Order: sequence, then C-alpha cells, then structure tokens
Amino acid sequence: MPMLYLSKEMTAISDSDLEVALARFAVPWYLNFHMSWRDYTNAIFVDYEQIRTDARGTTENILKTFGLTFDVGNVEPDIRKSSRFNVGVAGRGALIAPEALQIIRDQVSFYLRFADDDYLQQHLS
Repeated sequence: MPMLYLSKEMTAISDSDLEVALARFAVPWYLNFHMSWRDYTNAIFVDYEQIRTDARGTTENILKTFGLTFDVGNVEPDIRKSSRFNVGVAGRGALIAPEALQIIRDQVSFYLRFADDDYLQQHLS
C-alpha cells in the first residue's frame, strides 16, 4: 500500500508490533478518508457486516436513498464475490494491541467535531 511499505523482514515482527506500525503509518490515510466523507452530508456509511449479512437489502437501501432504481439481483453475485477476500470474521478488531488502539484514538482526537462519530465510537471504545 502506498502509505506503508511492508517488507519481507516485517513478517518476523510480532502481531502487536505490526498493528502498531499499521496504526502509525496506514491508519492516518484511512482516517483522513473517513473524515473527509463525514463532511459530505449525503454520505451513507455501510460497514462490512451489513454487506456480508444483507448485501441485497443494503444495496437496495443505498439506491433508494438516492432515488435510483436497479434490479439488485443482477449485481448481488458480484457484491458477494467482491467481499470474498475478507475471511468474514466479525469482531476481530476487538483483539487489536492496546498500544495500537491508543495510537488510533489519539489520531481521532484531533477531529474535535467528530468526537461523537457513532462509527468511530463503536469501533474504538
């Protein structure tokens, strides 16, 4: 990924050290991306669990919100196929190293107006 070069030698470090590296180098880009979308008042936020458990309903809801109609049945197989790279285990983020989680919390703290961001609070508390 462009924000962090993961060399082969990094496979030798512990999971918690790798999580800290990701929190320091990669998370700022993702956080910036997330926060920029928070400024868009018409944004719809969908988490992985929603797509995994109800791809059709979630997609239909997004289309309905914007007044669009489309036979979701035509794209449902593609939606499921595109999410197969993830092993689909909910809750893995709860196992993140405490130091990495604190780094992420510290980064989020700079976005004062998003202190009550439901998505972030749900995933960082």
